[in-house]
Order: sequence, then C-alpha cells, then structure tokens
Amino acid sequence: MKIRNVYKARSIQSQLLKRLFLLFIIMLTGLGIYQYSSMKHYLYESKVKLLDSRFKNIDKNVILATSTDQMLDDNMRYILNQVSGEGICVAVINQNGEVLGSMNRYRGIVTETSKRNQGQVELLKLKPEYYTQVLQDGELSSGYKVVTDLQGKKQIIILRELGFLDAPIGLVQISTYVEDIEGILVEQVRMYIVAILGILVIGGLLSHMLLKHTLGPLKRMTNQLDQIDSEQLDLRVEEQNGQIEIDILASKFNSMFERLQIAFERERQVSEAMKHFVLDASHELRTPLTSIQGFVEVLQLGAAKNKEQLDQALNSILTESQRLSKLVNELLTLVKLEGHSTVELKEENINTIIQEVVPQLKVLAKDRKLNIEVEGDLYARVNKDQIKQVIYNLVQNAINHTEEIQGEITLKTKQIHKESISWIEVSISDNGQGISKDQLELIFDRFYRVDKHRSRKSGGYGLGLSIVKQIISNHKGSVWVESEEGQGSTFRFLLVSQKDNNK
Repeated sequence: MKIRNVYKARSIQSQLLKRLFLLFIIMLTGLGIYQYSSMKHYLYESKVKLLDSRFKNIDKNVILATSTDQMLDDNMRYILNQVSGEGICVAVINQNGEVLGSMNRYRGIVTETSKRNQGQVELLKLKPEYYTQVLQDGELSSGYKVVTDLQGKKQIIILRELGFLDAPIGLVQISTYVEDIEGILVEQVRMYIVAILGILVIGGLLSHMLLKHTLGPLKRMTNQLDQIDSEQLDLRVEEQNGQIEIDILASKFNSMFERLQIAFERERQVSEAMKHFVLDASHELRTPLTSIQGFVEVLQLGAAKNKEQLDQALNSILTESQRLSKLVNELLTLVKLEGHSTVELKEENINTIIQEVVPQLKVLAKDRKLNIEVEGDLYARVNKDQIKQVIYNLVQNAINHTEEIQGEITLKTKQIHKESISWIEVSISDNGQGISKDQLELIFDRFYRVDKHRSRKSGGYGLGLSIVKQIISNHKGSVWVESEEGQGSTFRFLLVSQKDNNK
C-alpha cells in the first residue's frame, strides 16, 4: 500500500495536477494583488478628489488675496466654513507650521485651547517641520498622506496652499476617515478568497478529468507493456494513439522489443547450437577414444605377446589418435575463426593461390579427374593460408562425395558484378550423388554430414564446411551450394575484388 501511494504521488498525472494547482494559485494571487492595489488606489484617489473638491469651494480670489499673516487670520473663518463638511476636519496652518484653527461641521471653530469632540474627526497635527518643508517644496495638487490617529483610526490628509503659488503664506489641511475604504477592501479580499477557492475546486476537477483523458493513451500503453515479457516478445504496443509524442514513444518501444526479440532468438539459437555442438563433439570424441581404450585393453589381455596382433593394435591406435588429433585441430580452428581473431590480410592473386594448392589437390583426387579453369589475374585482399584452407576443404568435400574412378571435379574462377560491386567468384563442382533440397541449408552446420557412413569412412567430421563458411564470413564474403540429387553439387564463394576494396 505504501509503495502504491508513493507510485501515485510520483505519477505524471499527480505531478501535473500539483503544478497546475501551483500555477493557478500563483496566477490568481498575482491577479488578486493587482486588483487589490488597483482598487485601493482608485478608492484613495476618489477620496482625495472628494477632499480636493471641498478646497475648490474657496474663491480663488480669496486664496490669492491671502498674502500676509493678518489676511490669513482674517480669512480663516471663511476658509474653514467653505471647506468643512460632514465627516471632514479642516485646519489652517501658517508658514511657521503652526495650526491657527480647525473646524468640524458639528462643532464650529475649534482653537488650540478648546476641547476635542471625540465623536468627530480628530485633528491630526503633523510636525511643524513637515508643514514648512511642504510650503517650500510646493506642488500639492495630487499628493496625500495616510496617518493613524490616537484612536487607532486611519485618516487621509491633503494639504493645499494659500497665497501666491511662488510664495504661499499658509496651508489648508483637509482630512477624513478611510474606514469605509478599508471595509470595502476587506470585503473585496474576502470575496476574492472565496472566488479563488471555488476556481481551484472547479479547476482541479476539470484538470483531473482533462489530464485523465489526455494521459489515457499513456496508461493504455503501460498496460500493454505489462503484458510483454521474455516469453511474449512478439507482442507490440499500439502506435496510433492520436498524440504525436505517445506515438513516437510507442514506436521506440516496438523497435526496442523487436531488437530484444531478435537478440533473444539469436541467444536461443546460439544456446541450442552450443548444446548440439557439445553433444556432437562429445560423440565424435568418444568414438576414437573408445577405440583406443579397446585396443589398449586387448594389449593388456596378452595381445602384446603376439607380434601380428601387436602391430594391428598399434596401427589402429595410431589411426584413431590421428583422427582424434584432426578433430581437435578442426575444433580449435573453428573456435579461433568464430572468435574473430585478427588475421593479416594482403593483396593476393586468387588464381596464384589456387595454382600453389593444385599439387596437393591432385594428390587428394587420386584417380579422379581434376579440372582447373582460372580467368586472368583476380586480386583480392585476403589471408592466403585461410583461402587455401577453404579451397582444400571444398575440394576434399567434393572428393568424399564422388566415385574414385569416374569422379570429376572442376575448379573455376571468374569476376562478376553484383549490386554495383565487383566480386571474385570461385566455384568447385563435382559429379557426385548430389544433395537433397532439405539438406542444402544444413550442410554448413557443425558436425552435419550428408552421408554419415561415407564421411565416416573418409575420415570427415562435418566441420570442414563450417570452417569454410566462417573464413568466408570473416572476409566479408558469402558461400552457398547448388545441387540436385544424382546431378552433383557446385559450391561457390564470393570475395570482394581488390579494386572495390581500394574505394
């Protein structure tokens, strides 16, 4: 259960859902902050315009005429009456930063010595230095300040100049509470939080449904992959899912399974071949060893005292030991060839190699007719000794399957062109009993013999053609046989001509 929970937590769907939720929260939070700031700015600016409209009730001529401290005192009552209103506190400040008087609509003029009415807007006096600095800086047409009074309530304050613009004599301070603004903002935040939660819930459900639908092909592919194991590598996942990325992934999986299937099949074949190889090798080794053991036992029983029996036993032991040595050497040669050990390749004339081995071939052929038909100079990059062994083995195979007196073997060479490549073709033909069609694909297998009795008589173990195939394969060539029963056989192998090797 714990593993399943971890699996779900790490699934693509759960991770995408979490990231979508995080993206929603970030976007909605950012939008909420922007909306809150915009609303707050709008409400405060509206409040500033309201206060500024009270200041505009003053006659401009009065503002400009208030150019001395005396005129400021004389015009103070008019200014306070014109600006004051419900929920608004007005104060007149001289150029020294001193509050000359203030007014609340319900109280009238309030001097410095009068008592404050706690039920009305409280006058907030800023530092005198601040007032004097404002008079020096000027440009008060749009600025405002939010200050908390002694009751813990926030007020918005604006300051406007009295007198000439370049030499103001005093200030008018207008302030009011912003509790209504704070209430609106708090309500907005509350509603926005509720809206965010609703959006997240609905968005989460919709996202879950969409992701489940979108990732459906991936889940189906996962279920299909679960059905594929080493015993069912022929199964494939669906490649047409309607999503390019999933289709590409499915195609890659199918390609991988195809390679695995080929590798498993190859491994199985190699394993079967090795099993048969061990069985066949054991069988072939057992025969001469059994013969040697039998003759030794005969000698131990007293045959050694009889010279004729002794010579016969020793000759038989020598013959079997030679056969055993030949078998071991052929096995070692085959293993060495299959190991792709590095061999030295040189440019050689194939016809010259054949001429060098002809004397040995004639000795092998005995009374059989041996025809040599070579065509000009044919050069290839080969290992001379291995090509000699190929020719020797193929001729030996032809000798083993032809009659001693009437047998005829023909060795030919020629140059051919195939698939835009120049090849050297070497063929060895005989007039023997031929090979049946069902055996043509098997004769290059190790220890396979077409006529086991005849091969046994001639000393063959079915390894010669396997050695031929491996040598030609190591030379990047090909070898095959053409035959009909009663019509003889023709073995052919191809080597790349030297002029193509030079490309």
